[in-house]
Amino acid sequence: MATPVEGSVELVEQEADPVCPRSRSGVPGEISVEALSTAANVLESRPSEDDELGAAAAGILCDDRESLEGKESLVPPVTGSEAAAALQPRPFNLNRYVLLVVYILYTFASARVLFGWPSLSSMLFRAGAFEWLCRDEPSVTDKRYLCRAQDSAVQLLFTVGVAVAFCFSLAAGLLMDFQGPKVCACVGQLMNTVGWVLLGVASEDCQTYIPGVFCLALGADAGYLPSLNISNLFPGQEGLVIVTMSAAMSASFSVPTIMDGFWRNHPEQSFFWICVTYAITGTGVCFLVALFLFPSRSYMSQEELMRESRQGSSSANAPASTERNEKPEAEALTTKEAKTAWEPVDGEPAEAAVGRGSAQRQGEGAQLAAGLEASATIPFAKQLRSPYFYCFYIYWPLNALFYNFYMTSAENLFNAHVNDVLGILGPLSMVPAILLGKLADTWGVMALVLFIISSGVLMYAFALSRFVPCYYVSAVFSCLYLSNFSGQMYAYMSDTFRSTDFGKVVGVTSATGGLLSLLRIPLHDDLTLHVLDGDYFYTCLMMLGLTLVCLCLALYLFFLKRRWPKAYLACPKNAPSDRVEADEQVTITLHS
Repeated sequence: MATPVEGSVELVEQEADPVCPRSRSGVPGEISVEALSTAANVLESRPSEDDELGAAAAGILCDDRESLEGKESLVPPVTGSEAAAALQPRPFNLNRYVLLVVYILYTFASARVLFGWPSLSSMLFRAGAFEWLCRDEPSVTDKRYLCRAQDSAVQLLFTVGVAVAFCFSLAAGLLMDFQGPKVCACVGQLMNTVGWVLLGVASEDCQTYIPGVFCLALGADAGYLPSLNISNLFPGQEGLVIVTMSAAMSASFSVPTIMDGFWRNHPEQSFFWICVTYAITGTGVCFLVALFLFPSRSYMSQEELMRESRQGSSSANAPASTERNEKPEAEALTTKEAKTAWEPVDGEPAEAAVGRGSAQRQGEGAQLAAGLEASATIPFAKQLRSPYFYCFYIYWPLNALFYNFYMTSAENLFNAHVNDVLGILGPLSMVPAILLGKLADTWGVMALVLFIISSGVLMYAFALSRFVPCYYVSAVFSCLYLSNFSGQMYAYMSDTFRSTDFGKVVGVTSATGGLLSLLRIPLHDDLTLHVLDGDYFYTCLMMLGLTLVCLCLALYLFFLKRRWPKAYLACPKNAPSDRVEADEQVTITLHS
């Protein structure tokens, strides 16, 4: 054990520096505070040069590595509140946790209200939607609909809505990538507002049911996707934040349940009054939130900021005028708060500030950071041809198909009481969604994906039983499955692809899922009703087979991501041998 020396920094353990991979040498047991103080003064002497802010924390010491060989580098933490990603500029400079709460409420109020279909279809039946189709049809007494023709017409609305919602995810993703979260969210909330007004005025003389659902479907992902970008403000907890937002999205299924319950208790109110009231107090308020509290440009992830910092440090020796033209965005790396974390406080020597900044890292995320720094970026077109993408590209659209079939067939699969339970369990899916957020944060996103698809398998397995209590078990598993039906895709894509490509990969996958979900129409109307004469057993058995295929794909992706988690970075084994691939834990003690 080293002996404490006055005015020095005692290094307990260090193997390598991931931010300066050019360094190959070890570090002596004791390093000079004077050198570190000099490095800190270099940082403090250039606070007004915007072109060097991105490289201030890591680039300066990297470029001077030959002169400061073996000395502790001033590397900002990669996780926690002091990370560069957590300190990005926010609307009205709001605290990131306050902003997260606002986004959660925003998502709850407007995200996927259309997907609370059991309660919404109940309101449509009670409002007399398509009841004119029953004039020449035999009546049904033990169901919520008047006749099969009315049921088919109302259920078709959900099929069309799901297909349009998923297909428009591509346009919503492109809109968010190229125009920013603010524009995308505002467009989504405008479409939601128009959709509810059209549903409210619909009747036999003004048949705006399909246009209304069409607008709700267009606004679903356009209003919701931008809210997921806030996860980049929480480096190291992105998965937890995304799944929490997905839980809020699941909770939005309760909006039709609340509206339906209110209407049952106040039958004197009209369906038009209920829809317009929600359009004003729900989606209208969310439009204002999107307008004022969503960023014009997407928040960048910590990994992207680190790589941008690396690019800034590589050009640190170039003339300042050249850097000023090439890296205008580096300012986001070191905001006023970020620089404060690396400056001495009153009465504290400069060398203490250096030690304090380094100690704040505590080795968080160092192993992954080293691997990412040692990896070359893979072109986006090549990523789309990798198993990271095409396996999930097959997996999720199949999910969209069997989920759509289950939700629209529940009226005929189960009795009225089980369907009422489904309407209640839908909003309650936010509870397992929150717990699954911890699962994803602890064990990774593939643990979440495996849990969700396993719930889907059991959902259909129990639905095939002729034993009535099994129907309630199936409803419970449908609640678990629904809790992160879309969240599994968002979590996987966010964890596997770059944030700048997030909208595109989600959009393409969702659009394919939307188109594939249209197969529900021939599967239900032609195969189940006409060929099988209303026997849902064999069609559900086919859907169970699809869930097992998806389970196999999820298992393959689980082992693939265990080997290397990122689709956009080459595996470190392909990197030069002098790159750092191991975790480097740095612990220092300061003696004053």
